[in-house]
Amino acid sequence: MEKATGRIMEKIRAIPGAVDDHIRAGRTVACNVSRTVIGVARQRYRDARRDRTDRTSPLTAAPLGCVPRKAHRLLRRACLYYQLAADQGYSDAQCNVGICYFNGEGVEKNLFEAFRYFQLAANQGHLEAQFNIGNCYEYGKGVEKNLFESFRYYQLAANQGNSDAQFNIGNCYFNGIGVEKNLFESFRY
Repeated sequence: MEKATGRIMEKIRAIPGAVDDHIRAGRTVACNVSRTVIGVARQRYRDARRDRTDRTSPLTAAPLGCVPRKAHRLLRRACLYYQLAADQGYSDAQCNVGICYFNGEGVEKNLFEAFRYFQLAANQGHLEAQFNIGNCYEYGKGVEKNLFESFRYYQLAANQGNSDAQFNIGNCYFNGIGVEKNLFESFRY
């Protein structure tokens, strides 16, 4: 595991130069670069949490919300690369930047910015972003609570095959959330 992590880290260290070369040449930045960086950062975060909880005394363990310095640096870098790709109009990257802002991974938590990036991706038909917009409207995260809009975005995601959105649509019909109560439609979803 340590050798594999070392090889991945070598590749990640080479990423900034390659990305800069792509930007200088006017080419697009691939989203998988960001996925690699954020995946390694999350793995380091999980490893650090596991190491803290494996210690014998719970009093010496760091708080669970504490992110190791290297993992935080990697998350910031991943969010930067997502941002570069999002600025070029990639809906996957726009959704991922929204997730970074929503969870506060690599950037300061900002629900309004998260909603804005989800909206950009959802307008391009991005499935996960449409579902996330539905959640934002349902719970009032980054936008004023609006159950009708929530239902509409869940419907868009459900029509593309998102099972979570389909469940939420069924729940909306069952409980009359943002739509008239309809048990038949609830059962259908």
